Amino acid sequence: MSKVLNGRAGISDDLRDRVERALHDLGYRRRGGESTPGAVIELVVERLSSQWSLDVFRGVQRVAVENRMAVILTERAVGDSREDWVDGVIQRRPRGVILALSRLTAQAERRLRVRDLPFVLIDPISPPEFDAPAVGSANWEGGWLATRHLIALGHRRIAAVTMPTTLLFARARLSGFQAALDEIGVDADPSLIIATHSRREDGIVAGRRLLAARPRPTAIVAGTDVQAIGLYEAAREAGLRIPDDLSIVGYDDIPASEWLSPPLTTVRQPVVQMAEQATRMLVTMIGGHLLAVSRLTLDVSLVERSSTAPV
Repeated sequence: MSKVLNGRAGISDDLRDRVERALHDLGYRRRGGESTPGAVIELVVERLSSQWSLDVFRGVQRVAVENRMAVILTERAVGDSREDWVDGVIQRRPRGVILALSRLTAQAERRLRVRDLPFVLIDPISPPEFDAPAVGSANWEGGWLATRHLIALGHRRIAAVTMPTTLLFARARLSGFQAALDEIGVDADPSLIIATHSRREDGIVAGRRLLAARPRPTAIVAGTDVQAIGLYEAAREAGLRIPDDLSIVGYDDIPASEWLSPPLTTVRQPVVQMAEQATRMLVTMIGGHLLAVSRLTLDVSLVERSSTAPV
């Protein structure tokens, strides 16, 4: 049993899972006297090189310093279904964990709870399989704001490039996009909605497809600013000027959005503030106190720049 509790090797995954499930069902919690971990919290992220992850780290670090705590940073590969990162967390024994992951499985959640390790999720992109503290942003509102902005400029044939709709936030943003069109009696054209990944190359490919349509869209809502950067390139290839011939709205407000020519109109989500709130929640839990609210949703805002204009 000690190998299971301390995350050590030399035990099969099946046996580890059965032991942890039994401990969880029995309500086992590690006694505080068994170890004396330092004032350290751990942040687990995917794609450390992304601006989103860097902003999350900034927010976590800021609150940790205020509380005289250190931060351990762990990167998990995107799409990796293995739970190896949990073994590392268990062995390092932080006081608590901030999880900025695409998905936290019930098995991983059980392993953390058995060891009485408090954790908070940041903007989970799939619905948690259990009741867990989480901080996110108003993704539906973001999709709605971006589309309403274009509608106010007179656009009606509006396309959307979204992240894969298996992701919770992508579904919410697309739903906001469709709701804004529905409010003015315009049906979202399925041929003008493309789901793809958040890479510049994906934005270019999606832009080429959309701009080849006849009639072509007069405006595009992108699921991320990185996709929007690809759309800029696709418009350039097609000989279109932004915003004279095509309006584009991004999402995230990464630093590069201001450097584009023209600067990108985008939806700003408060990633740093989300991370700060998640860390404050974790500090509260580490102190043995109950959370007043276990789920927080922060507002987003539209940042108007020069990539949108009247149709």
